[in-house]
Amino acid sequence: MIASFDIAIRRRFTSGADLQEISTFVADIRRAFGSSVPSLEAEALIRHMLGDDVEIDDIPPRTRTQAMIFVLGALADFLERDTNEVDAILLEAEQRVFARGLEPELA
Repeated sequence: MIASFDIAIRRRFTSGADLQEISTFVADIRRAFGSSVPSLEAEALIRHMLGDDVEIDDIPPRTRTQAMIFVLGALADFLERDTNEVDAILLEAEQRVFARGLEPELA
């Protein structure tokens, strides 16, 4: 999931993206999915993936996973569930994982 998150974020934002742009994006996610979205953590993860010097080690794994799921779900919605684009992200993530020598079970 981390590879998918990284790829999706880099397709949505450019490196050095404005903090306001990221905050607005996460606020849109919160409006769409409600208060269970871990907003600050989602922002931190997005910024970390874009190369900002943001501490994420203190984000618990469960919260990290929730944030990534909400962001990925929102990106799919914002892409109007374009199956070609979503499939391309998943294929690139799968290739990246296998290139690292990992062999996840495929669904």
